[in-house]
Amino acid sequence: MKYHIARNGQEIGIWTLAEIRTFLETGQLLPGDLAWREGMPGWISVADVLNSLQPPQLASDASTTAGAADDVATPPARPSTYLLPSVLVTLFCALLPGIPAIIHASRVNSRYDAGDYAGAAKASRAARFWCRIAFVFGLLVAGGIVASIVIPTIGKVRTTAARAVDGSNLRQIGQASLIYATEHSNKLPQAATIHDYARQLAADAGLDDASVWFAHGRAPAGVTTVLAPGDGPRASRAIDSAFRQSTPDVVVPLGGITAAMRSTTPVAWTRGLRADGTWAPDSPYQGEGGWIVFLGGQATWYNDLKSPSTRLVRFQDGTLTSDIREALPPGVRLSEK
Repeated sequence: MKYHIARNGQEIGIWTLAEIRTFLETGQLLPGDLAWREGMPGWISVADVLNSLQPPQLASDASTTAGAADDVATPPARPSTYLLPSVLVTLFCALLPGIPAIIHASRVNSRYDAGDYAGAAKASRAARFWCRIAFVFGLLVAGGIVASIVIPTIGKVRTTAARAVDGSNLRQIGQASLIYATEHSNKLPQAATIHDYARQLAADAGLDDASVWFAHGRAPAGVTTVLAPGDGPRASRAIDSAFRQSTPDVVVPLGGITAAMRSTTPVAWTRGLRADGTWAPDSPYQGEGGWIVFLGGQATWYNDLKSPSTRLVRFQDGTLTSDIREALPPGVRLSEK
């Protein structure tokens, strides 16, 4: 047996007695709401309907309706609105997918209160779906931002580390040149080519590693040693053919340098250094700068030699210059034209 229920002059639903009791307990119906069913002369309050029923009548109601227990429907649990997650993902993750999440979340309670339980469940699922979309979208955006910061930083760290190794290699060339000078009347190697210069350092100073003559990762395949393999004394061994055919990334004076000269005299530097104090775009570091090792033993990285703080000391009078040739004795030949 079902009753029509009205509030404020409008019918709001049709329910069984069991449903009416449940809704009174949950607060969805009020005692003052009006009830009516067929056979009643008029509308009376829900409270009066329940109070007027005697146990026998209730039993009669249950017995006169076949399967009455099956007709009593307990409303499903109120689904989650996901309103708070919707607001959070909209504010902190993604605006566009967050807005539909808020819209669907706001419909859950209103549909449930109207008795549209299926609609409320559908709105809840939609709110949850858009929450997840907004969250994933926010993660992707955040990941992209982090990657845009981290990846260049990692690349810069790797570049800096590689250049530090190159500076150490150039310092080895400077040290080997001084070791050579101690055995040759204080004179650094006198050579026809840079390959011959490297051969003298390999034979008399032990610097046979060909990789020190190249920037990081630029040594040609097969170039590993300066001297050709052999069992004889280093001084008698020829230049390795692969090394001879290569173009080292280092420039050296091919003679005229002694260990007694001022410590600011350049001994070796990165190829591509021009007279105006800049490195050419086709230099090992694409014009970003290069290394110079001095007679005093220090190896320094320069972006260029144009500013007063980076200029070199002119060999003849001690003034400053951007041209590395002027930092050397006049007439010194270089391994790079």
